[in-house]
Amino acid sequence: MNITVFDGLSFFMVEKYEYEHKNTCDFSNCPRPHFCMGYILEGEGAFNEIGENNTIIVKKGDIIFVPITSRYVSSWKGDSKISYISFHFSFEGVNNLNDGSTMKVQKIHLEDTENIKSMFVEAFENTNGGVSQRLKTLANFYNILSMAEQKIVKTKNDNSFKKIVNAVKYINMNSEKPVNVKELADMCNMSESNFYPCFRNCMKMSPIEYKNLISINRAMKLMIAEPDMSVEEISTVVGFCTSAYFRRQFKKITGKTPKEYKKNALEI
Repeated sequence: MNITVFDGLSFFMVEKYEYEHKNTCDFSNCPRPHFCMGYILEGEGAFNEIGENNTIIVKKGDIIFVPITSRYVSSWKGDSKISYISFHFSFEGVNNLNDGSTMKVQKIHLEDTENIKSMFVEAFENTNGGVSQRLKTLANFYNILSMAEQKIVKTKNDNSFKKIVNAVKYINMNSEKPVNVKELADMCNMSESNFYPCFRNCMKMSPIEYKNLISINRAMKLMIAEPDMSVEEISTVVGFCTSAYFRRQFKKITGKTPKEYKKNALEI
């Protein structure tokens, strides 16, 4: 049996966060470059997603799921302490979590919360161990994700996404390369005049804007995974011609400078 639903885990980290009494994480102008899935150990959090009217409340024993590119503000409070463990992850290409569907920040309801808690805790405790321990971390992550994926609420978009999916896949896998609209249109067996408005309608941005978003997302993940890399090195790796242009695009997309982003990049 060929299992390719979630091949290509391109970024993965698991972290534990603890705060005294209260904390606020503001990602209103900074789209998440990866998915987040967190288990609340202590305290209570309120998530307000930009553009949505509802507030999602999470408390001890709850799981919060944050889709890639989400913009939101989370406010935390606790009688003594706030504590949660969070997975940060993304996959290459198009898959069940990135198939053109619309997803919102949401609370995921899973059975046997004590067992789920144990898997989160074990995943965190093993993340800095040897190979076998780190494999256990991944095993726990995939086990939880396999259960959560069935519960995630997604809104299917129209069939237009299927028309441009080859272009989306190509940009996702080759974001360091310049974008050529004609080549993208050819990949989708469409004329440029039909492809461009179809892409913009589906993705809510032009192919070049989408390419820059993916490149900046890659840069944001590199800042977390490779903290010793300079901005100049990162801008080159992700395909920007100059670090000055990279900084402008980073600020435009995230609302923050690279230095400002690093300060709270992995919180939820």
